[in-house]
Amino acid sequence: MSDALVLNLKQQTKDVLRKAQLWKWAVGLGVAALLAPVIWMMVYAMVGLAALGAITVVLGVTGLAVINYAPVVATKMANHKIELLKREARTKPIETLQRQYQEKMQALDAFKEKIQRFATKVKLYDQQMVAFKQNFPAEAPQFEETSQKMNALLKARQVKWQEVVANDQGKWEWYDLPKAAPARK
Repeated sequence: MSDALVLNLKQQTKDVLRKAQLWKWAVGLGVAALLAPVIWMMVYAMVGLAALGAITVVLGVTGLAVINYAPVVATKMANHKIELLKREARTKPIETLQRQYQEKMQALDAFKEKIQRFATKVKLYDQQMVAFKQNFPAEAPQFEETSQKMNALLKARQVKWQEVVANDQGKWEWYDLPKAAPARK
């Protein structure tokens, strides 16, 4: 083989290798250009998942702390409230007693209203019982028994109301005393 042929083959081999190198780079860059957005999305998703995981851990720890310490905080706040009420009662005993009196009177008024509403219901039931007896004679004893129980309960509540009112008379005379007494400084 002649030197010219060898040189020609070497030149052709270099050209083929250069073209192969160019094609390799062109295909590599093309594939990279096509895969770059997919790779970027995967990296972005991994970062997002890592952040989501971190947030979940922080929220979980915070949630557990809140759940476990809420009763402690609530108890401390309730104790502080009682302490403040006691302090206020020590500094202003008459006003405290007046407030207690008002609360008791409101409770008694509410109890009296409940008794009155129940009395109305009992009277209505007794009036309707006549029609019930005519329409359902077999259940008449049951209607009668229910009426007797309702009337007994109404009577018991009225007696209790009278006892409470009788026991309280004279106990709250001090309520009007601050109005007649001079103001403290």
